Amino acid sequence: GRQGSRSVPQIIDDWGDYGAGVGQVAASRMAYRYAWSTTLDLE
Repeated sequence: GRQGSRSVPQIIDDWGDYGAGVGQVAASRMAYRYAWSTTLDLE
């Protein structure tokens, strides 16, 4: 296409990658919180 223009599938792909990244961060935070809370419970 023209320079500076992007196709719709490319844009959707970018948003999908962004969403996956946000999901991974949220999941890792939840896992960290869960691990931390279980560690506190064990003490």
